[in-house]
Amino acid sequence: ENRRLECLKAAGGVLPLEYGMTRDRQTQVSTTTTFEDYLIRVNRRIPMEVALLDKNGRFFTSFNSVEVYFTSSDNNLVYWEPPKISQTATIDNVAVSHASMVSGAPNTASQRKPVQLESFVNVADEKNINQRLRIGRKFQLYVIPNVQLLPKELTVYNTPAHIIHLIASGGSGVFKFSLNDTSLATITQTTTAMQQIVGEVKPTAAGALRVTVEDVCLPESELAHSMIWIAEVYALRVN
Repeated sequence: ENRRLECLKAAGGVLPLEYGMTRDRQTQVSTTTTFEDYLIRVNRRIPMEVALLDKNGRFFTSFNSVEVYFTSSDNNLVYWEPPKISQTATIDNVAVSHASMVSGAPNTASQRKPVQLESFVNVADEKNINQRLRIGRKFQLYVIPNVQLLPKELTVYNTPAHIIHLIASGGSGVFKFSLNDTSLATITQTTTAMQQIVGEVKPTAAGALRVTVEDVCLPESELAHSMIWIAEVYALRVN
């Protein structure tokens, strides 16, 4: 719960999809006309399960002739696969179908542009058989890039007075820094007045130091790295 609240605060009130949804069918029933807001990172494929219920909350054991449709406001950022399903499998006497949300376009995702998605079925209105009702679930996803760490590589002189500032950007904003060799340096995570997340590295010995940052709120995100070459050489003289 603490991690969930931390992620919620860092993302400005929008939860990563993994923290906002559950695989419990009973708690995921939705007939709302509003969009559910979630974060999703680039290059993800998220499997979704689709089931139908009657007005008494009982699951359908067959879809029969019902087709489930999927829409996206921007197929370049997030699309459904497949865009329509009519075949089902039976799991625990419940008819279910499967689809996936697929995110891409990492070069445009830095804008944090919302993408509106919907899964729905058209059913007959019991009060008017000539009228069709659209029943479904709506999502508004904010596609964000993987975390990046800059600079990616640099060489420094070994002295505790030299503090290296590595800037982490992108991602959810909740990061974890680590070092490949803690005998070479120490690292402290800070946040600047401009709300930049910085890893402050203080060298303690010469060697090749690899700094890694992990996005803890976006599962399966790519790790970002920075190589720091810590040298005993202070100057080069050429006569």
